[in-house]
Amino acid sequence: MLDPAELFNLEPHLDCDDCPRGDGESPTLLITLGGYADAGEAHELIGSQLSDRLANHKVGTFDIDQLYDYAGHRPPIIFDRDHFTDYQKPEIALRKMTDDAGSGFFWLSGPEPALQWERMIASIENLMEGFDMGRVLILQSVPAPTPHTRPIQVTGFASDPQLLGDRDGLPGTFQMSSPFVGLLTLRLGEHGKDVIGLAAHVPYYVAESGYPDAAIALLQ
Repeated sequence: MLDPAELFNLEPHLDCDDCPRGDGESPTLLITLGGYADAGEAHELIGSQLSDRLANHKVGTFDIDQLYDYAGHRPPIIFDRDHFTDYQKPEIALRKMTDDAGSGFFWLSGPEPALQWERMIASIENLMEGFDMGRVLILQSVPAPTPHTRPIQVTGFASDPQLLGDRDGLPGTFQMSSPFVGLLTLRLGEHGKDVIGLAAHVPYYVAESGYPDAAIALLQ
């Protein structure tokens, strides 16, 4: 495996001596990585809400060329008569956020990585240790056979099921194609980290369009 430390780049104005850390309690790491399902565009809606409402600054970014499948998920670009413009480069970024109560937390967002999963997980662990992060909270949305007339169901998963308290998981046991956050939860749990994930169930027939109720349910 290539060096995980070389996968993440701090912003030019930051160095290891002034990296943002939590004050007192170890700050939570919030993760919203879209792409695997992102039903109802919950990832984008949550991102807009957080970046617009809360004070924040970028800590750094992952090397997107090492992680992104450009052919599988082609980024948008504008063609204007006879030239290209406004290419929207994908970005997986870590930000330091401050909520309305003045408490700080970290937020990792962007598209789901397509490549080098184990290396990125190791890089995230390095960041957690370097910035003294505590618990990890993962928010995601999935399409489900549920009608829009019912309240959004939010189920949970965790590195240790006891962390979920009274929140329900999915009944039964089944094999599935792993999302990145699935392997991330497993690996962090193996290394003693607390991870809690919440998944909003979006009616499958609106999964391809924006569905604010899913984002609201996750943020609550």
